[in-house]
Amino acid sequence: MFDRPVVFHRGPVTWDSTSFDISHRYRKIADGPIDVDTIVTLDPVTGDVLKSWGSGLFYMPHGLTVDVNGNTWVTDVALHQIFKFKPNSTKPALILGRRFSPGSDENHFCKPTSIAVASTGTFYVADGYCNNRIMMYSSGGTLIGQIGRQGSQLFPNMVDQFLIPHGLVLIEDQDKLCVADRENSRISCFNAGLKELERFGEPLVVSDTKFSGRPYGITAHGARIFTVTGSSFGWGIQRPKGYTLSAENGKVIDTWNSLNGLKNPHDIAISSDGNTLYVAEIGPNILTKFDLE
Repeated sequence: MFDRPVVFHRGPVTWDSTSFDISHRYRKIADGPIDVDTIVTLDPVTGDVLKSWGSGLFYMPHGLTVDVNGNTWVTDVALHQIFKFKPNSTKPALILGRRFSPGSDENHFCKPTSIAVASTGTFYVADGYCNNRIMMYSSGGTLIGQIGRQGSQLFPNMVDQFLIPHGLVLIEDQDKLCVADRENSRISCFNAGLKELERFGEPLVVSDTKFSGRPYGITAHGARIFTVTGSSFGWGIQRPKGYTLSAENGKVIDTWNSLNGLKNPHDIAISSDGNTLYVAEIGPNILTKFDLE
């Protein structure tokens, strides 16, 4: 069941310039939650819908993770909250953050983007769009620690200065937490602190200079990291594409793309056997399957 792709989508809702005010508060609460099922499980061969749920729960879906125990974790940037759902349950087993209330203290998030979960239940949240930090929690939701400082688009940033940490992946056997640091155009990996808590946040790996583009999603299998980048318009136009990097040293191993070219990739996932990648795009709103050699 764990190799069936699961999609977290926004239904008829679009994130645009009218969605949030200058303080990151959601402007369209009165419209109510999304009234269609937002979490959809697909058949990996046919693409047919096998299961769907989530109607009436979310306002602006963003990140989704299914852990090794089958729990579903999601972030909602309008609610400024993260949720854990046990298998076959539509009632949250855990909620963190204050509903519709952005903030930067230990009890608030501001547009959280992604979650990574260890087999022990320890989990990490990328509090991405406003606070530029990564937070580490016990399985019960107690804050253990956090890393991250606000970066700048004008000057080179230190490895722990994030500019929208948009995706997370935990390489548990290496005790390594890797971040798709979107507006810094880099992949950065840190000590995850699972073996030695005092080492949480120590920089380990940064993507090399052959990596370019704004990474949105990130996943990993074995010694390989996979990421997808969106368009960039700095020194020349960078078209979206996929990268495979070494988890040991951050060097680019390969680049890849879909037959028709990725347009607006937002997230990426890999099957447990490492043979299949899935890339989700927003507007064209499609999921593309890649078979790895």
